Amino acid sequence: MMFSRYRGWLGQRHHIGNPISTPTNCLVFRHISSFVCENAYLLLSVPGICFLDAPYHPPHPTTPPLAPTPHPLYHPPTMQNPTPPPPRLHSVDTLRALTMAAMIIVNNPGSWSSMYPPLRHAAWGAPLSLADLIFPTFIFLVGVSVPLAFSRRLEAGGSRADLLSHALRRAGVLFLIGVGLNLFPDFDLATLRIPGVLQRIAVVYAVCVLAFMTLGPRARMATPLLLLAGYTALLNWAPVPGVGHPLVTPEMSLPVWLDDTLLGVHTWRGPGDPEGILSTLPAIANGLLGILAGTWLCAGTSPDRT
Repeated sequence: MMFSRYRGWLGQRHHIGNPISTPTNCLVFRHISSFVCENAYLLLSVPGICFLDAPYHPPHPTTPPLAPTPHPLYHPPTMQNPTPPPPRLHSVDTLRALTMAAMIIVNNPGSWSSMYPPLRHAAWGAPLSLADLIFPTFIFLVGVSVPLAFSRRLEAGGSRADLLSHALRRAGVLFLIGVGLNLFPDFDLATLRIPGVLQRIAVVYAVCVLAFMTLGPRARMATPLLLLAGYTALLNWAPVPGVGHPLVTPEMSLPVWLDDTLLGVHTWRGPGDPEGILSTLPAIANGLLGILAGTWLCAGTSPDRT
């Protein structure tokens, strides 16, 4: 594991005469540090998505003047009907919660040597397992949340330029958080992994917001189909440089070649990266399909938002 050296450093406590002995409190601390290190990206993905879906507050062009101090005997009337908070779509929140729960179970099975088959990622060429569907479902929900959040803000009179700038800043911050997380615990810039889970979420979110803000309904439907068709065509018919013909294996493919050429050692374990450059295209298509579902939900939901 990438954090094995760090966990060993946290769990060791040297004693003169018996350097191998480890007290019980150090064992507990080692297990806690192991859980935090291995699941740091997961712990950050929950506030990360809440960060992306947080309400937008437009900037005030000028600071309003201070109101005069009211007379002490004057009591302004209280609002009997304050503005209710924006309604939420319970079905989307439920699916998001189930996806996060499944992600926690898959990343913490209790024992890596004896796991239930649905909790294991499928081997190369084998049918998909439950674990393989969790992150794509999460990416799909990122796209679903875009129309649900931005349609309401546009109807309230929000500027498209301000909303787009605000969303891109949030995506950039989430991307940097993911890169900073990859620095932990070695802080070695020479081998820093640039892609990652949070980075892919940030890229998909930024593209989904751009598509929702700039493309019409037909273009939103056509774009994911074109991305999937183009990605499939590249895998099946584009020759891999250095090989001379199309090839798709765990060790070599066009996505693997592109990651190794552009990123070099700045990938996960190689060859290539699970969240690499070219493989982000189908992830973007997944998010854009989520936009279609979110738009359909906005048009067909009832006032109780269920």
